[in-house]
Amino acid sequence: MKKQVLYIAAVVLFIAVIAVAAVVYNGLSPEVDLPEEPPTTAASGSPTVPTSDRTATDFAVQTRDGSTVRLSEHFGKPVVLNFWATWCGYCVEELPAFEEMYRAHGDEVTFMMINATDDRRETVEAVEAFLTANGYTFPVYYDVTAEAASAYGAYSIPLTVFIGADGQVAYVRRGAMNASQLAVYMESYLGIS
Repeated sequence: MKKQVLYIAAVVLFIAVIAVAAVVYNGLSPEVDLPEEPPTTAASGSPTVPTSDRTATDFAVQTRDGSTVRLSEHFGKPVVLNFWATWCGYCVEELPAFEEMYRAHGDEVTFMMINATDDRRETVEAVEAFLTANGYTFPVYYDVTAEAASAYGAYSIPLTVFIGADGQVAYVRRGAMNASQLAVYMESYLGIS
């Protein structure tokens, strides 16, 4: 009887520890929701974009053909950075929205879909197979040195960074987005509709 009581007490204590850990974890990494209303529109009809004193931090990533490219090479038109991995369920859920937006606006905006390639959980070969199987055509870059992730604190993914043509960070979005949310951010922060 005493063993049963100890066993039940241990189970209850274990469940309590898990519950507290879940609450603490959620408090440390809150979901960023869309604002109640998108940013206002200026008299010209263009969305107002918050001014930023933060120039986008440059980094180098590997292209699908193995060459190296720097973020700064894309300044001059808006850039969307999306940090993702195939093992991240939320990342995979939002990829169709990025594919749709890339197909619609890939000539106006540079999309940099940055894969968290670590050669353990995420390999170039596995990602290439995933991209082919799903028919994705957006530009994928491999962050094999974690330089890009370090530059933007992308330790929790998905993470999307909207950068203006002037190279200034306009907005950083933590968490997954659906197609309509992504469209609102593109219009609100980059003026792309």
